[in-house]
Formats: sequence, C-alpha cells, structure tokens
Amino acid sequence: MQQALLMAIFLFASVSLAVGPLSGMGSVVEERNANTNSGAAGGAPKRIFDFTLTPNMKTADLDNPQSALSKLIAYIVKGAAKASAYVSILHPSNAASQIQLAIRDDSIFIPGGNPANAQHGFRRTDVNPAIDKATTLTGITTWYQTIRLDSKAPLVLTHGYLFASIEVPVSTHSGSPLLDTR
Repeated sequence: MQQALLMAIFLFASVSLAVGPLSGMGSVVEERNANTNSGAAGGAPKRIFDFTLTPNMKTADLDNPQSALSKLIAYIVKGAAKASAYVSILHPSNAASQIQLAIRDDSIFIPGGNPANAQHGFRRTDVNPAIDKATTLTGITTWYQTIRLDSKAPLVLTHGYLFASIEVPVSTHSGSPLLDTR
C-alpha cells in the first residue's frame, strides 16, 4: 500500500509541489514560466502548490492569522514564543524573498500543547505549508525546496543536523523516540 508522505521543512526559501518529475533542474523562475498544465508523461509537471513569498510579505505577518502569508501556512512548529521570534521574512536586493528559520534553545515542540508530549530530544523549527490534502496526498508528488545556509553562522559539524524530515500525515515517524533526551 502506498503511503503518502509530508515533508516538514527546516530551512527553505521557496517551495513548490508538483505532480510528476521535472525534466531538468531549472531555476524557480524558469519553472514558473514553463507550461505547468500538462502533467502528462514526458511533459511539464502540473503545479499543485506554490509557496512563493511576495515582496509585500513581512515578518510581522506571521503573527497575524488574517495575513496572506499566514494563509499559506498550516502550522509553525516552534517553541512557546510567537512565530516571528523563530521565523523571519527577508527581501534581499540581489535574491528572491526568503524565509529564515531560527532554531533556538527554546525551540521545543509540544504536540497538542501537553507538556507530557514535549519533544526534548532535539530542537526544531518547521514551517508547514497549508496544502490541499485531496490533491497533494494522492498519487505520486514531488517536493522541491531550496536550502541556503548562513555563512555567518557555519554548521558545527559535531552536531547531528537534519534539514528536512519526512512524516506521515498523522505525524507518526520511525526511528528513535522523539522524547529521548540523550
């Protein structure tokens, strides 16, 4: 039985979800300009979701549930502070708009708000996009994301980083327990 998967994003600039394989690794701009209505074998994929930031979106929009940005987001996995304490919207002059995630010491996810479920074994900040589950979780889909690391904050190679994780729609996972504090 095929099991649909969701990708929880730790760091990304632009996210697209398409049905079928892309015929190349073109830029996001090239993909947007391509014919995205086909989806037939050998043709361009049919884009079913596009999480693209617009120039008028700002960090404060993350804390406003009525904003256009908040309507693109189903849930932000974070610590107890407001979303803008963990997630920032950047508009660099020489690049596309970006989402910057901060994984802080207090970035402890507590599913359902119940402290007994706190995932102390690691720190995480995820932005989970609002998707149409009827189309996104049916058949085979391909998830594209762009990850850029901060050159001013290099990775500490002795840490165990996970830039993306895969969870099934009911949030179950396989592997070590999420509550492991070792």
